[in-house]
Amino acid sequence: MPRLLTPNVNFTTTSPSKVLLRKSPSAVLYGADHLRQTAQKCGYGGIELHALRAPHIGQLALRTPAGVRLIREVFAKHQGWRGVGEPIPADPGDAIRPLAETQDSRLAHYKTKAIFLDGNTSLDVMDKWQERAVGIRPGMRNVIYPDIHGRRDVDRATAARHSHAGAQPTKEIAASWAIDSPAGYTAEFLERNLEVIADNFHLTRQGKTTEGPALDQEQYLRAFLAQRFDNDSPLVGAAHFGVFRGDFAKVDRERVALSYEEGRALATGSELPQGRHGEDLRTTIALLREANWMGDVTIEAPLAYMAPAMGYNDGISEDQMINLHQSMVSSVKDHMDWIPNEYWMPMAAGHAA
Repeated sequence: MPRLLTPNVNFTTTSPSKVLLRKSPSAVLYGADHLRQTAQKCGYGGIELHALRAPHIGQLALRTPAGVRLIREVFAKHQGWRGVGEPIPADPGDAIRPLAETQDSRLAHYKTKAIFLDGNTSLDVMDKWQERAVGIRPGMRNVIYPDIHGRRDVDRATAARHSHAGAQPTKEIAASWAIDSPAGYTAEFLERNLEVIADNFHLTRQGKTTEGPALDQEQYLRAFLAQRFDNDSPLVGAAHFGVFRGDFAKVDRERVALSYEEGRALATGSELPQGRHGEDLRTTIALLREANWMGDVTIEAPLAYMAPAMGYNDGISEDQMINLHQSMVSSVKDHMDWIPNEYWMPMAAGHAA
């Protein structure tokens, strides 16, 4: 049965002043029960955990009762991106985007360093927290970043170490794996024992390190959805719907602008916009419907960009944030209408706070 998941980072702002002045909630201050209850109020069926420097992460490490209650609602873990290098194209002749075009400012770098653990160790660290709490949960998904040099053996080792390991296809990973077709990309995921995490934003944006147009969603996502592993499990293990992705403004301004339109549409129950090249969430959902796909969906909506986009320029309360997420959850279920509403799994009820 599918679940709608929220990353803990959805409730995190990167503005320390707004947190200090109480003009914004922030998961970096949330205890485990607070995070779990906030996700439940939003209508989500579970949590995708990122390694933050936050009380709820400390409670997981210490195996407190609240930490154990939280880990029971975690159905996916996401490797941290901080400190992880960008994929290197396999062909030295590929056009490379200058790093200065897409890298964060020094101030943004220090802000994220204060909030996020190093990406190269975050999954191992979270595995230890998980083992201390309630043991390995069958089916818990791990979203990883493939080896930056495109080495298959390294990715296979990562997939063997972390249960249900998957990666988000992007243009730069395609260049690192020397991919030039949907069939080739599909074959590489199978060869590396990695699930496809079908992130509509990352699949359809321009590359961070490569030049040229974005990947064609209709060709690539359709190919991914048609493939299964030898054990008959689908290659596409989960989907991510990325909206309000202002953090990628330097990478692809046009796609970011569309992600804002898509976020507003979900938050207001409006019709989803259509992109110029089939790169939109509307097309993503149409392809999922065509395949009758019924997996977990994570809604990624960074608070720092969602709040001002929805008119909360001077600050946003936790209740206002929850209301926006409730609307997005409801909209996604409405758009994915081939999945009966009762099929969506809720978070467990009755955990004592």
